[in-house]
Amino acid sequence: MAEEIDDIMENFHETMRASLARKANSNEA
Repeated sequence: MAEEIDDIMENFHETMRASLARKANSNEA
């Protein structure tokens, strides 16, 4: 179960980074 949580958290962080990157790119445009 701990491994599943690690996978979920890792996936969550990747999604957040992608979202923040998109937001930063749109702000610069």
